[in-house]
Amino acid sequence: MKKDTVILSTTHVDKHLQRMSLAALESIVENVNSSRIIFGVEHDPRTPPVGRIASARIKQLEDGEYAV
Repeated sequence: MKKDTVILSTTHVDKHLQRMSLAALESIVENVNSSRIIFGVEHDPRTPPVGRIASARIKQLEDGEYAV
């Protein structure tokens, strides 16, 4: 089984000019760590899952923003 570490979301302003709060990131971590999250490509339910999220944590980035 291949394991990767990836960023799911950050507190940076996104391309829609929206920003996730640190509280929202904390909620993501709580939800991910309390259940099995399976994911597919582009959120398309017609394609089989490509993996699952095993665990999550919050990390402070070098620019002072936060990431899950």
